[in-house]
Amino acid sequence: MLSRLVYRIPKVIRTKLQRPYSLYVKLKDIDKDMEVKTDYATFYINPMTYIGCSIFNRGVYEPNTSRIIDKFIEPGMIAIDVGASNGVHTLRMAKRVGSTGEVYAFEPSEMRFKYLEHNIKLNPYKNIKPEMKGVSNKHQYTQFEDLGWVRMDNKNIVTKGPAVEVVTLNDYVKKNMIQKVDFIKIDTDGWEYHIIDGMRDILKRDKPIIIMEMRETFHEEKTGEELVLLLSKLGYRFFSDNTLREYINEEEVIDALKGKVINVLCLNESTD
Repeated sequence: MLSRLVYRIPKVIRTKLQRPYSLYVKLKDIDKDMEVKTDYATFYINPMTYIGCSIFNRGVYEPNTSRIIDKFIEPGMIAIDVGASNGVHTLRMAKRVGSTGEVYAFEPSEMRFKYLEHNIKLNPYKNIKPEMKGVSNKHQYTQFEDLGWVRMDNKNIVTKGPAVEVVTLNDYVKKNMIQKVDFIKIDTDGWEYHIIDGMRDILKRDKPIIIMEMRETFHEEKTGEELVLLLSKLGYRFFSDNTLREYINEEEVIDALKGKVINVLCLNESTD
């Protein structure tokens, strides 16, 4: 009961309660990796991590994103998960697209990718292609900071992972002869602008549904305003991930990003 209450309160307040929560977890002897079954997949997680805590206590992570996946993905679709982490959304996508669809999951963190592969093997879905690659707007090889898992007790270990290939989705889709991309989820802690910039051809051709993390500023001095205007020029409209209410205009979205990190649903005018 305590763990459920801790996770439901605002993050600012919840941070102050991280130590009591960590003590609670240790008393319950669950600060360790374990298998947890949900209504759509089995996961290998540690409840002391934010993702693991949510899966352990609620059976879901980022419920708004999960609802959007359930609402918009249909059998036979091609979905892409950029920033797949341990597969928490990848496996939900796999269930939704079914045996006639496919999911491509990108995760550059060596540690998280191991969990992604393990969680895929724990489940019956045969329609997932995991890729230990980064995604951006140019091809290169890069060494990322491996943030590992964000823990409730802040005992996080940051390491340098191995150099991994970074691809553009334009090139990847063409190379793998993917006929149409229907749905994309992007959560990469500040590289979202570059990923969108590197998939302009896909956005023009396929007009996929996008659920993505947005913020006021991105890496390399790119801004949320630039991203919003880029997508708007490509025919996209913006919706709250919580209520699905459409933002009135670009200015309202840009204003919502000030000092915040939010998830936004992007639908192309010709497909919504």
